[in-house]
Amino acid sequence: MASFIDRVADFGEKARLNSQIKDMEKQKVDLFTNAGTLTYNLCSSGKLQIPECEGIFNEILTLNNRIEEIRNQIEKIDEARNMAENPVIPNGIPCACGRVNVPGARFCAGCGSPITAPPEPPMPAEPEFSSTEYIPGKDEANIGVCPSCGFENKPEAIFCSNCGQSIIGGAPVSEEKADAEPETAQPEEVEAAPARVQGQCASCGFVNRPDAVFCAECGSPIN
Repeated sequence: MASFIDRVADFGEKARLNSQIKDMEKQKVDLFTNAGTLTYNLCSSGKLQIPECEGIFNEILTLNNRIEEIRNQIEKIDEARNMAENPVIPNGIPCACGRVNVPGARFCAGCGSPITAPPEPPMPAEPEFSSTEYIPGKDEANIGVCPSCGFENKPEAIFCSNCGQSIIGGAPVSEEKADAEPETAQPEEVEAAPARVQGQCASCGFVNRPDAVFCAECGSPIN
């Protein structure tokens, strides 16, 4: 009668041999698969004709088409899920995980990580202008306002009607010009000038405001 040790040794040997058989059976399946794939490719390209395998090849082609349809369905499911998880958010804040969060979010709705908002671009610096210089379009509400005394002149005024200061940044009217007496026309040489309206400049004829002291056009004093 065989001893227990002999029976254990026989059992181990049989297990080893059975394992070898299983490995070789797997190798046979792989070889059959490779042979079948090669034969299918040759028949599909027209290089080999095997009428007996035509039905099998048609079934393989049908399965391939069905597999492709299922893969397309899986892609559509993934796209729909991505659109639901990552909707298009105007001015959204992206996270490293790919989730786009709503503006102002402090933590990502997809992974929970803290969100660092991108730095805002710096605002362009405004050019500096002289307080006495008029720049077209800079402050249309102050057109005609004297930078020296604040008197509100007509929009087309060049000199202040109150103090004679240039409104567009020029030099003020000189004291010599302000004190100068306008020349009087000789009656025998020049025809009598028509009567001037109140505020009209004797030098250039510009009609200023009735309370103007200096001409807004030429800066001459108004008598």
